[in-house]
This record gives sequence, C-alpha cells and structure tokens, in this order.
Amino acid sequence: MKISKFLRIALSVTTLATGVWASSNRADAAFRDHPSAVPGTPAKGYPVILNTPLIDLGAGLTARRQVYTANQAGRNIVAGGDFLQLLRADGVTVARAYFAAWNIDTKALVCPQMIFDNHVLAIAEGPSPDKVYVAGRFTKITGADGVVRSRSRVALLDLATCSVDPAFIPAVIDLKVDQLAFGAGRLFIGGDFTTISGAPYDVLTELNPSTATVKPAFNLTFTGTYSSKIKAISVSPDGTRLI
Repeated sequence: MKISKFLRIALSVTTLATGVWASSNRADAAFRDHPSAVPGTPAKGYPVILNTPLIDLGAGLTARRQVYTANQAGRNIVAGGDFLQLLRADGVTVARAYFAAWNIDTKALVCPQMIFDNHVLAIAEGPSPDKVYVAGRFTKITGADGVVRSRSRVALLDLATCSVDPAFIPAVIDLKVDQLAFGAGRLFIGGDFTTISGAPYDVLTELNPSTATVKPAFNLTFTGTYSSKIKAISVSPDGTRLI
C-alpha cells in the first residue's frame, strides 16, 4: 500500500511528539524552578495603546485601530500600527500616532516627540541596543530636534537620542514595506512595493544596513496571483539563508 507524502510527514510528526511526551515523563526530566519564568499575568503600569478613535469606513461601519508590530530594542519596547492614542500610566490619554516606545524598567515613554506621517508596520532590532529599523507606509519622520526628514517607507531610529539616522536614507519605494529582517549584518525588506527609485524591485530585496542603498544582486522575480505579497521573512543567524 502506498502512503502519501502528506501522511508520511504526519506520521513522522506524531512519532516525534510521542517521543517528546515520553521523555518529559521520566523522573530525571521533572520540571524545575526557574527564576526568570514568564508570569501568568501581564505586567502593570505600562502605557496602553488605544484602539480609538474608531476608523469610519462609511455606510455606518467602523473599525478599531490596531498595533501591527512590536519588538524590543535594548531596554525599550517599541510598537507600530495605525493607532492614534495611548493611555499613560497616570490615566491621561495622549496623542501618539503610529509609533510608541517605552522603557521596560522605568515604564516611561521614550521619544514621545517623534512624529510619523503614516502607519508603522514592521520593527526590527538595529545594529546597536538603542537602534531600531522601522518600515511601513510613512514618508516623513520628525525627530526630537523638530526637523522633518524624508524617509521613504524605511528608516533607522536612535532611541537614545530620539533621532533619525542621517546616513540611512532609502531611495523612493513606491508602495508599503511591512516586513523587516536584520541579522548577521544583512537587512532585508518585504512588502507590496514594485519599484525602488524607478527601478524594478518586486516585493522583496536587500538594503545596505548602514546607508539603505539597494543591493542590486538580490532581485528575485515573483509570479502568481496574490492579494497580499510577502507575509513574513527571517534571516538565519549566519546571514546565508533568508526564509
């Protein structure tokens, strides 16, 4: 009797799961106390991103605003989305459009003066603890110095100085970027874009992590019908594989 490839995979996974269950029930594999175990309840006292005001979709329909991405950079939690407000720990609601960050230890807001002109959809740890790559629909960012800087869909931020990296300046990307992967000194972006500075780059490419210059050798051709393009990407620890 022939066994389908799918069934063979399923059987293999079942066997592996059974082996894990059996080994976990051995006396020498009993659970042990761990000082940094994740608690069962959320931490309190941090800012809360709000899903208001609602988005008017017309015809009496509304939608709630969302957080689309979050990550940790150094001792900071960083979040992005289409939100417009957050609730501070003191109970005051403040305007905070598309981007928010706060310190894990002090619970204080970080860089509240940074302003984005459109959605932040992806966040990745940068080359140093206080730096983060951000991507989305935005084209302009205002730093703590009050200067508005053009950054087409991707930027590198310094959360220690609340500034936009002056050397990381991407060329014009025609549509949104909603995926980032940074590892082993390599930076990849994915999204709905089809051109960068007028040249054809379809949905996935590599940028220089310091200057945002496109690396032309990494230019794949995708075919097929899809409503949304790249959903998720990840780079291997040694930088030789992109998933």
